[in-house]
Amino acid sequence: MHTLISPFPLDALWTCVVLAMVVSGTSNTITGTDIFEPLRRFLAARSSWLGHLIACFYCTSHWIAFFLVALCRPVLVETGFAPVDLAVSAFFVIQLATFFTGVLFKSFSIILPVKAAMREAMQQARAMEASEPAGAPPRGAKEAT
Repeated sequence: MHTLISPFPLDALWTCVVLAMVVSGTSNTITGTDIFEPLRRFLAARSSWLGHLIACFYCTSHWIAFFLVALCRPVLVETGFAPVDLAVSAFFVIQLATFFTGVLFKSFSIILPVKAAMREAMQQARAMEASEPAGAPPRGAKEAT
């Protein structure tokens, strides 16, 4: 029996979700971490286009997504023409990866200032502790009468 509407390809959707998470993490790692700084400097010195490509997470995510979709071949929309099918899947992965990256950036924008404030408070507490003379009662301690 033939059906006019094929069931939604859940395996392909799951593959695209996983690929999007990988693309998001990989592109952010390549474009923003210290470990890839030498590679970014090297490529930027060779070509302004490559330098921009390797410094832009959105640009890098495209190339990583194209590579991974070509490798894994998830098909979300079946047209009968494989290049179109894979292009649709690749751009779906890119948009989903961009969403994941936005969530990551938003969480970092909340977490990093809090972490920095906590670090600064700890450094101030250590500095105050180090500046107190030896044998002095701790600050805030009441003397027994």
